[in-house]
Amino acid sequence: MKKSFIILLLCVTQLCHAQYTGGGGNGNEGSFTAAVFMGAGSNRFAGGAGDGFNGLTAAAVLMGAGSNGYAGGNGDGFYGVTSPAIALGAGSNGYAGGSGDGFHGLTATAILMGAGSNGYAGGNGDGFHGLTATAISMGAGSNGYAGGVGDGFHGLSATGILMGAGSNGYAGGNGDGFTTALSATQPLIIANTRFTGGSGDGFSNAIAIRNYTFIGTGNWDINTNWQYFTIPPPSLPANFEIIINPAGSTECILNTPQIIMPGAKITIMAGKTLRILGNLLIQ
Repeated sequence: MKKSFIILLLCVTQLCHAQYTGGGGNGNEGSFTAAVFMGAGSNRFAGGAGDGFNGLTAAAVLMGAGSNGYAGGNGDGFYGVTSPAIALGAGSNGYAGGSGDGFHGLTATAILMGAGSNGYAGGNGDGFHGLTATAISMGAGSNGYAGGVGDGFHGLSATGILMGAGSNGYAGGNGDGFTTALSATQPLIIANTRFTGGSGDGFSNAIAIRNYTFIGTGNWDINTNWQYFTIPPPSLPANFEIIINPAGSTECILNTPQIIMPGAKITIMAGKTLRILGNLLIQ
């Protein structure tokens, strides 16, 4: 008996509907789909263990606010291996599931997450991979990965990783790590934590420089005078920088002791003034 196959050119999931809902061993295949769009509150796939959504050659995978690319059980996954664009709306999850699951965008050229979004949220042994992504951008309050023990977020050859204030590059458990060994640019904002986790974890970025920027008027020890309300530590360590850029024609007044350790520095922007009241020690 012959079977007829229909190549789906456009797959649209309407508001609050699921493209596929089922049990164990089921799946929704969209391997030749030209475009996959999901409205707010939609699930591309919702089912049980052993199920999955495959969009291997999808040109675009777009998810609205509050949507899940996949929501299911253990051993499931959402794959967009050659998708040129994977966008997550505010409050969306690229993947939400159980142990052994993953969201893969191995050759995605852009992975964008809105404020409060998670690239991946799941259980132990899971991961979010953007190994050759050229740009990974996270809005304020977003997590590149939030999961359990043994998980990780990898952007090994990403040329740009941008995080809004309050974002975490990785937040997880013991034995996890965020690795960006080949990243060309890694802007760090003071309000961010590039890695937060448990014992035996780490963020590898030996040449990263963290900046504290004075943008207000008057005394050093007032947190509202500093960008992101973050005053530099009393002893500024190596690879850290203080930037003096007071508002308008006003000045920054160093009214509290400050130690500059070897490898750290203070930069005064052109036309700006730093007034030192006998409180600066350079070692």
